[in-house]
Amino acid sequence: MFNEYLTQEAISEKSGILINGANINNIRYDDDTVILAESEEQLQAMLDRIVDKCKQYGMEINAKKTKNIHIGRDTKAQVSKHSYLGHMITEDIATLKEVQIRIKKAKVLGEQRAATKERWSQY
Repeated sequence: MFNEYLTQEAISEKSGILINGANINNIRYDDDTVILAESEEQLQAMLDRIVDKCKQYGMEINAKKTKNIHIGRDTKAQVSKHSYLGHMITEDIATLKEVQIRIKKAKVLGEQRAATKERWSQY
């Protein structure tokens, strides 16, 4: 709840990226926040405002947990991929690797389920 208040207070509705006619500048889930910006300069300005608001409330951003992925032609990424909420996000927005990861996870779960079912069927 506080995360939502702090983010709304710190980030202007005019900043962010345009998606289907709507301006989106952040995505929040639990205590995680994803900041979206059109440029590195806009992103830095948004982060500076968030840091300032955090300081006002005696909080700070954990730099060790902070990731930065640039998606676009003219930028370089600090990380080329990052797992967020179970989804693999890549700088080139490729989905093949994500699909391969999900298939592998499904196979492992299927094998575990079959083994558990077999074990319990003995009783």
